[in-house]
Amino acid sequence: MKPLPDTNLLHELLTYCPESGEIKWRVTRGGKAKVGDTAGSTDRGYLRIRIHGSAYPAHRIAWALYYGEDPYPSVLDHINRDKTDNRISNLRLCTCSENNYNRGLPRNNTSGHRGVYYEKNKKTWRPSIRINGKTVSLGSYKTKEDAINARLKAEQEHGVFSREV
Repeated sequence: MKPLPDTNLLHELLTYCPESGEIKWRVTRGGKAKVGDTAGSTDRGYLRIRIHGSAYPAHRIAWALYYGEDPYPSVLDHINRDKTDNRISNLRLCTCSENNYNRGLPRNNTSGHRGVYYEKNKKTWRPSIRINGKTVSLGSYKTKEDAINARLKAEQEHGVFSREV
């Protein structure tokens, strides 16, 4: 990830509405983009805006336009997980770990809770948690509720907090 262009240049080229998250061109660009047009296009779910031949994530540009500084090298998280929702109230600075934790549950999750899975061959629920980069097993339980409670207790003890899904 490369740093954004100077914020003065961003303000010369673009306008930002923090309530809607829309970023629009302040200038006409190369025949395609006209003054007032919405800036950017979608790439892998994120809005990207091309400036001087390089594409930049729109959420980072939104942050820079609002706060006057590039969030780089920090990570910006979309709180509601919508990669195109660039309202300032939906963006937060965070660590890589916090950003990864704000992901949804995997499609194959059967418990509805992070870190709890069902072992078919043993007919038990197994909670686990990652502490300092290592996965720690929290035992096995006959009921899903007991396994979830064990996971929640471990989260509190280790300062890892689940996000409701």
